[in-house]
Amino acid sequence: MPLSEVDLDRAKAVYNANVWGLLRLVRAYSDLLVAAKGRMVNMSSVGAVVDTPWIEIYSSSKAAVTQFSKTLRLECLAPGIVLLPTFWYAAIRQPISDWATGWAGPQGGSADEFANLIAGDVLGSSSANGGLVWKGPNSAAVKFMARWCPGRLLDRLMSNGQGLDELVKTTNKN
Repeated sequence: MPLSEVDLDRAKAVYNANVWGLLRLVRAYSDLLVAAKGRMVNMSSVGAVVDTPWIEIYSSSKAAVTQFSKTLRLECLAPGIVLLPTFWYAAIRQPISDWATGWAGPQGGSADEFANLIAGDVLGSSSANGGLVWKGPNSAAVKFMARWCPGRLLDRLMSNGQGLDELVKTTNKN
């Protein structure tokens, strides 16, 4: 169905099942998974990575599942730990807060500066880049690394300064 004709209630139901359902599962069962040294398997779709007309809501919800899963995997790199109960993150609460609130990481400019930076790309033909515009602090480097870096190296680079090393040290003490 064309995106302009999508029923908003149905779209919300798809996100409720695919995205928010996954979040509810992680929150509800993380303690059990840790205790059992279990694993979580999340089902995504090829629609998450291949542009497919008429299934934008489904595809974007599955892209969110893929991103949640990839990020969750990075958060759970401590040996033998698949998920961590929330209280284990207390040792790195500040780095998490700094990243979540935008205080950590590359700082951009004002909204007007950013709009001026991307105006030419947005108003011009965007089909040359698959409809994506890469602008802002470190965007060219991230684009290159996402395409060409081996997964383990990219994981290490993207995890740097996130507090995960400190988390591993803290959890290994317990």
